[in-house]
Amino acid sequence: MSQERFDALLAQLCKALPRDAAADVRERGLLSVDGHDVLIDHWPDDACRILVDLGPPPGGADSGFYRRLLALNLEAESDAVPVLGLEADSGHIVAIMQQPLEVLEQEKDGLADLIVRQLPEWMPHWRALLASQAADVPADAHAIVAGWLEMRP
Repeated sequence: MSQERFDALLAQLCKALPRDAAADVRERGLLSVDGHDVLIDHWPDDACRILVDLGPPPGGADSGFYRRLLALNLEAESDAVPVLGLEADSGHIVAIMQQPLEVLEQEKDGLADLIVRQLPEWMPHWRALLASQAADVPADAHAIVAGWLEMRP
């Protein structure tokens, strides 16, 4: 049942995409959004997991940067706020979001809206956050989280 619900959300997303992009989403769950690879996957607990490749760490990233990155993850008190991680093979930073299928189904074009409209709005904020952390500038994590939540429909 859960897989069918996820497939219906993917089909809805594919309607909002160009044909070649829709084929990659159907076949591999992979999409490029504003130059960032996005992987969309069904998660066993009736959720959609979205991974956004934010690229390599900014110049100047040191052990303090990774410590601050982990500390920011503690501030993420909502499903709407991504967790930032490190992809082991590429060394790239990844934003990981997990949304319950029920939440995506309740909104008209929920998954499509999240991928096509919201992700491009959030990506500059994520990149700015990473740059500030590499420069050892204290980030106001509460303001960042509030900003992301305000962008949610």
